[in-house]
Amino acid sequence: VEQPSLTDAQLAAYVQTLGGSSLRDRVDADALPDILHDLAGCAHTSFRNALEAIVKACPGSSLLGGCASDTAVKSVSRMRAKVHEYRAEEGATWPACARVQDPLRAT
Repeated sequence: VEQPSLTDAQLAAYVQTLGGSSLRDRVDADALPDILHDLAGCAHTSFRNALEAIVKACPGSSLLGGCASDTAVKSVSRMRAKVHEYRAEEGATWPACARVQDPLRAT
């Protein structure tokens, strides 16, 4: 599932205004993973609280690992590695960061 906010035409227009095609790869590999990581980090507490409510409502279940932020939020370095993998694929679309999945996980 792509992140709609990362594929919006406004992002492409912003990059074009600032530096055009020479800036595209830097924005994709450097700026967007940081933004996605920060957004996942900001959402972590609400996410964990929602998971805890679900687990509490299911007798006999538990939240394994406690959904700690250091494991639940995908690291920036891992997001960047995925962006580089996606950009290397034939026919890859921009921004490749839009294809990063599970930046916030129930782990």
